[in-house]
Amino acid sequence: MSGFEATSKMFTKTVATLLTFGFFLGRFPVMGGQPFSSLLGQQARASSNDLTLYNNSGGVFAKILPHVRKGEIAAAGAVQISVTIDFFIARIRGIETFKKGPAVLSIDKFSDPPREQNLRKLELGKKELDSLAGCRPGRCPLKLSSEMMNRLPRTAATLGPGPKLESEFRAALLNYVSSYVEKGAPAMMTYCDTDPPVQTGREFLAVLGQFVWLEKYAPLLFEALRDPRAARPEIDDFLYWSKESFGLKPVVSVTHVLIFKTMVGGKQWAFIEIGRAHV
Repeated sequence: MSGFEATSKMFTKTVATLLTFGFFLGRFPVMGGQPFSSLLGQQARASSNDLTLYNNSGGVFAKILPHVRKGEIAAAGAVQISVTIDFFIARIRGIETFKKGPAVLSIDKFSDPPREQNLRKLELGKKELDSLAGCRPGRCPLKLSSEMMNRLPRTAATLGPGPKLESEFRAALLNYVSSYVEKGAPAMMTYCDTDPPVQTGREFLAVLGQFVWLEKYAPLLFEALRDPRAARPEIDDFLYWSKESFGLKPVVSVTHVLIFKTMVGGKQWAFIEIGRAHV
């Protein structure tokens, strides 16, 4: 199995991340009459030397791409791994055991519908609780909505920055996830930690608009990313949260994973989309 990944995200504001994984069986399939090597060349700026190394030696291809918008960073890569598509998809579905490493502090999947017990493993440290207690719109080290910034400091002032505040944060996060499940991108958080605020839903759709090749080869999946509310039996999806350490401080993320299997150019393909919002 080989895979192609394209990533685009707003880096300076950390507002939205979209990762596209396309997996196929065999070597360099044809996508709608276009060889996969041409796709890598056109969409990932792969040189002839990159393609030769990738195809002949099974090496890993990775490249930073020119950014389209200010504050954005984009990358693309491809790798060959000796497993079947179904095996890899099964591991992705078990994300809470698949995604492991020193940087992953805690992780769990949301049920459908999301429930309070899904967040029972999420714990906040003293510095994080102190940050929540002191958050104000336009002045906050965390990326929160104005509603959260009003709700959480009020709880801290009344009950203190301890277990009660941690419980209130979980409740606020659950409300956010439930709203996203019901309303889709329009319910994505507007970060109010800076002035002006950042509308993550609008930023996410702007990033998605750059994935023209995905709209061409997997239109069902593309539409599902634009509006995840409609039921699409061809697409398997789930939400999970994670708390990860990226060096400076832990980051809590909510991630939406969509999995779509299809036939492209006579080859079996699986597209795995990952959309993420950070706190």
